[in-house]
Amino acid sequence: MLLGPFVDATGTSLTLAAPPRRIVSLIPSITETLFALGAGPAVAACTVYCTEPAAGVASKTRVGGGKNPKLEAIRD
Repeated sequence: MLLGPFVDATGTSLTLAAPPRRIVSLIPSITETLFALGAGPAVAACTVYCTEPAAGVASKTRVGGGKNPKLEAIRD
């Protein structure tokens, strides 16, 4: 089952072969929304500015900030 095509923020179109299993959130409000929707277990990493929900993000890998993400950490 293919999902998409989707267009990302750069205008690049992509089609996914399967639903995402791991999410890296670079925007604090999106991180909060993911947890509110029950997708917290799929969040693999977030930025140093993602502070809510405190218990949810406490154990997540930190990948820098939204404007200066650590791309190597995201790839890992």
